[in-house]
Amino acid sequence: MLADAWGAPGCATYHGVQPEDGARLRPGMPVQLRAVYGTQAFAGTLRMVGRAINPQSRLLDAQVELPADAGARLVAGAPLQAQIRAADFTAWSVPRAAVLHDEHGDYLFQVEQGHAKRVDVKLRGASGDPVGVEGPLDPNAKVIVLGVYELNDGDAVRESAK
Repeated sequence: MLADAWGAPGCATYHGVQPEDGARLRPGMPVQLRAVYGTQAFAGTLRMVGRAINPQSRLLDAQVELPADAGARLVAGAPLQAQIRAADFTAWSVPRAAVLHDEHGDYLFQVEQGHAKRVDVKLRGASGDPVGVEGPLDPNAKVIVLGVYELNDGDAVRESAK
């Protein structure tokens, strides 16, 4: 899918996502950007897709985060062309509160023989609750949600009574 974009340091806002495509787009998707007047190309990240049709363009607005060096190579307001690959993906659905982030990336804890086991994951569907994650989760092990921010790998855990 293609869109027209207007560059600004740090982000590009564009009006050009067809309303029927909006539901397939999620923050975090890669975006390929190309300067309309020139040869500059950038790889960006989709940060937001509007949920209302822009009355002027009759399309959905969106924001794309550009790489840090793009601001030095673009003039504010420069027209860009954006391409977003809206591919399907498979992910585990987990409560948002279960996913933590540190210097090593996103992770969560599962219960393994009465102990917390850290599982590194990649956040795929970052909006809403639950969220989508990819990673080597054990489908038979429970995901820890309450008090997860206090845990360390290997800590003893017990299930709370409901």
